[in-house]
Amino acid sequence: MSSVGENLRTLRAARGLTQKQLADSSGVPQSTISQLETGQRDNATLATLHAVAKGLGCPVEDLVRDDAAVPDDALSTLGKPDRSAAP
Repeated sequence: MSSVGENLRTLRAARGLTQKQLADSSGVPQSTISQLETGQRDNATLATLHAVAKGLGCPVEDLVRDDAAVPDDALSTLGKPDRSAAP
């Protein structure tokens, strides 16, 4: 699984969201979210990453981090929408 997929799964699970719920809130198809999480799809457009990040309420940077774990400060924003993301 890619780091994007791992980070996506970690952030989504930490927020208690299903893939379907994230798909509904982000406008990204559930199949795309699933493929990203499982590594079946390792390329995503910036628009897709932005939409997913907005659905998660986090900055895109939290999805594309290379480090092994999503930082605690990213998880501390649970339920708080990211106000810094452009519409």
